[in-house]
Amino acid sequence: LHGINIVTNPKKPSLELKSMKCVVPIRINFGDALLLQKLYDFLYFYKVPRKIKKENEEPETVKVNSLFKTLYIPYDWNIEGKELTEYTQSAGPVYYIRTGMGASFSILDYDVIMPFEDQIELEIENVLEKQYKDKTTEELKFWEYPTLNNLKALEGYIDYIFFSYKLSRSYFEDNVKADAGLPKNVINLIQLSKGAFYNWFKKGNELEIRSIISKLTMDIICEYADNAGDLENYYRLVDMMNLRIALLKYFDLGGDVLKKDINELKVKLENILYDSEELSLDNDKEFFYLAGQLAYFISAKDGSLNKKLGASRKYLHTKTVSDMKDVLISTYEKYSHKISMYDIWFKKLFDLIINYTSDGLLKKNKDFFLAGFLSENLLFQPRTKEKAK
Repeated sequence: LHGINIVTNPKKPSLELKSMKCVVPIRINFGDALLLQKLYDFLYFYKVPRKIKKENEEPETVKVNSLFKTLYIPYDWNIEGKELTEYTQSAGPVYYIRTGMGASFSILDYDVIMPFEDQIELEIENVLEKQYKDKTTEELKFWEYPTLNNLKALEGYIDYIFFSYKLSRSYFEDNVKADAGLPKNVINLIQLSKGAFYNWFKKGNELEIRSIISKLTMDIICEYADNAGDLENYYRLVDMMNLRIALLKYFDLGGDVLKKDINELKVKLENILYDSEELSLDNDKEFFYLAGQLAYFISAKDGSLNKKLGASRKYLHTKTVSDMKDVLISTYEKYSHKISMYDIWFKKLFDLIINYTSDGLLKKNKDFFLAGFLSENLLFQPRTKEKAK
């Protein structure tokens, strides 16, 4: 039973047993009724840890009586001395119970699950080399991401980066409500994926989320890129890409290979700029990474980085190498007056783009285009005589 107070009324005609004189939907004996009341009393009054922050003090963990709690109870109900909010590693199965508030205190989700390890180690590397200016020294420094060592911390970070804290608030909503801070299609993606995230974070079941995480994270990033309206949102896209790479690495879905490829593409681009003999693109990865660098450079020159529509939208809606070239050429022709005719580095890279031919598809290389678009743009680097030489 999801609640102790199951009653019939005119608003719940489906609960009535029409074929019997006794129309109440649930009948149990007196002993079971007492046990049921004891169970709900236990669930209702069991105190759970919460962090309480007082003014000018560090957050303090105290136990409170909350209606909303997640408990892992041993199969044999031997609960003496156990912290039931964390007890996931027993010798056998555990009861998983999630309580909350409906019309009255109720059980929102219940399952019997196998023990799982909620301690993990997910390191988010700054693959795209996000930087910030130190307020004290005025120097540019590389951003350092946290190492997440348990599922609860990972849940909070994913919810913050991808969903602006909307995911965890939507687990038990039939329809996820629109949010002004989220693109419409991201709301739809929450609706489609919240069950998989919930089973992973709360029950330790990775199968479903592993099967969708690659496509899901790419779809989310593209939605934000379509709607990014200022530079702050582009910095957030960098965080999303770095988190995507870390998740692909965690699930053994090619994150290591993607990181290695991006680092090699950076080196290749530097060689093209600084070495007069390196004057060709060898594959689609190199083309789309370079296209991303040029797309960002042109967008910065024409001012579209600060416009309502994402500057990367027109590029992400292309399909082939040829389409990407056409968009880059048309955009350059429109804003060529804002790019110096003496910019040798730009001309060098643009010539490589124009002269490259392939049947390659963007959908197979979106990671590399986005990496090029969001990584540190080499065309904005200071051009000393030594580098030029």
